[in-house]
Amino acid sequence: MYNKNRKSLLGSYKIIQHVSSKIIGLAPWTLKVSSIFSDREQIPNRNITYSSSFIGIVYNIILFLGIASFGIYKMIVNAMNQRFSNSLLAMTIYQLLFVTLINASFIPLIYFIQQKSMMKAINNLKIVDFLLNQCKDYTLESDYTNDVIYAINVLMNFGLITSDLFTSSVISVLFESIPSIISSGVMIQYAIQLNKMNRRFSSINSAFSKLGNHNLKSDINYVPSETQVVQSRALILAIDITKKAYIELCEMCEMITDFYGIPILIAIFSFSVRALFTVYILILSIVKSQFFIISWYLLTIRIIFAIFLFTTLTCSVTTIAKQNKRLALTINHQTDLPEIDEKVEKNLLKFASDLRHLKIEVTACNIIPLDRTLLSIVTGTIATYLVIGVQFALSSRPTRNN
Repeated sequence: MYNKNRKSLLGSYKIIQHVSSKIIGLAPWTLKVSSIFSDREQIPNRNITYSSSFIGIVYNIILFLGIASFGIYKMIVNAMNQRFSNSLLAMTIYQLLFVTLINASFIPLIYFIQQKSMMKAINNLKIVDFLLNQCKDYTLESDYTNDVIYAINVLMNFGLITSDLFTSSVISVLFESIPSIISSGVMIQYAIQLNKMNRRFSSINSAFSKLGNHNLKSDINYVPSETQVVQSRALILAIDITKKAYIELCEMCEMITDFYGIPILIAIFSFSVRALFTVYILILSIVKSQFFIISWYLLTIRIIFAIFLFTTLTCSVTTIAKQNKRLALTINHQTDLPEIDEKVEKNLLKFASDLRHLKIEVTACNIIPLDRTLLSIVTGTIATYLVIGVQFALSSRPTRNN
């Protein structure tokens, strides 16, 4: 009874994730609900099936046109009313928000154009899990990291929007929040897909580390029994199956990386810009160079939110990039064990040799690395513009006072 209720709850949460992603244009495909609530024993990752949706495509096109038209309309209205004519900083921030809004509006368009590669990658998880579950030592434990980070993302966005509604109009809040909602959704969705890949890479590493438990050879004069010969053949078959699944996982990582190339670039730009002017306003308020009516807790939450998103993404990328090296070390360690059968050892060495050509590189359009190097790039860029901006504001203060 408990397992049935737990399965139903997790299935409902998965549907909520899909619906919320579809609303912001990050899920133009259709979710097969029966694969979630099926009574059959499912593989622990709760794999689901996606298929293309005409309604989803039309919705994403309408969403793109709606967001872009809304941004242009808002800029025209503000230009006609000359709302920020007396404040260069406010005008600059508003223009940057407009740029991020227009950029974010293209993300739903990109999603439906490239959705086939993404659906293929997601649906191939079932094939990979089917292969890996034929291996005796392979286990894929349940993990709720993806559910937690998705919930944190939703709660942070909801909290910021709700707080902004107390001080600003609905239209202004939408103008400022839409880029953040879509961009944060892309970053979290990307991290979730990478985490799914990483769980399988980690389980493969764990399975290979257990090969030494199969005592197939005790000394140099050992003559294997019929049972141990069968066991040796089973291990060789398991290595071949795992290799096939590993290659498939590497190809899936490549497809996912290609799919998220442009969207993740837009997301990084949007949050970098937002983090830049958030910290800029905070610094100017502290040194009292310019007067701002600000909510300190909101600025702090925005900065924490940006740090959370960048850290979550870069940690997922860094972890998955380490799996290839870790597996090579694990295999080399197993081949050094004296009890490993010669035929098994030969297959392991062949697999280790092939790993040299199966490197996993996760980048944004082959331009920006998405591992922890991204944190230093973003931090350095923001710091540079902050120094220039703050110096300019401080140097212009005496002139303005005179």
